[in-house]
Amino acid sequence: MSLDELLAAGAAVAAVRAAGAALQARPARSRRRPRRPALVPLRRGRAADGAPADLQARVSAAGEPGGWGSGDWLALKWGLCCAGGALGAVLALGEPGRGGYAVALVAPALGFVAPDIALARRARRRRAAIAAEAPDLLDRVRLASASGMPADRALARAAAHGSGPLATELRALGTAVALGATSTQALGELRRRCAAPEVDALAALLERVRRHGAPLTPELARAAGGLRAERARRRRERAATSAPKIQLVVALLLVPAALLVVAAAMLAQGGP
Repeated sequence: MSLDELLAAGAAVAAVRAAGAALQARPARSRRRPRRPALVPLRRGRAADGAPADLQARVSAAGEPGGWGSGDWLALKWGLCCAGGALGAVLALGEPGRGGYAVALVAPALGFVAPDIALARRARRRRAAIAAEAPDLLDRVRLASASGMPADRALARAAAHGSGPLATELRALGTAVALGATSTQALGELRRRCAAPEVDALAALLERVRRHGAPLTPELARAAGGLRAERARRRRERAATSAPKIQLVVALLLVPAALLVVAAAMLAQGGP
């Protein structure tokens, strides 16, 4: 048996093993599995469905896209690893040489990490949406608190009129507290799910109000103003860094194009 055939057989065996691991990793569920409630604390080291806790944290930070839990994403990772292993085996047989060997080794790894890359991108977009939503939501909480509502009711009223990810998480926080979770546990889980500095500031403010009885309205006004100032500073920084990029595009593309037009005109005038 040649070396190519041995590598292909090894890739096929790896794909079969990965398929078995995927079947073991995917949790058993009925025809319609209820979605895991938001703001449920995780066990240390492993999630409730057997997946690693760090994977569950990334899925939560991404907002559980598609209603998939960490077990579903773990099964997807192993499934793509199987597909990559099978593809690598086929390419190794069809393209013998170092190129085929490299594809046979890299394709399963790419399939395994592709869901992690997608989760990271979605988590970044979600954090940006939370940062954009936070100042207006804090203003709504401040207005509700100024009307005489307690902090919990003010949060619920403000979240009821929002449709962004932060309002959704605050509604889940109110539900968790109503079901018996303590405020400290619910705020800690809110921080973990959102993973944004704006949510950290809001959670710290609510915890300070709960412990020391500080007035909520002026604190919220200062927090909203600080968030808007921080957002304006970030926009100014992006605008400042975009000017050199525009100049680079002009220098590399527009100036040579203009010089080509001038050179073409000069050649046309000097021709026979």
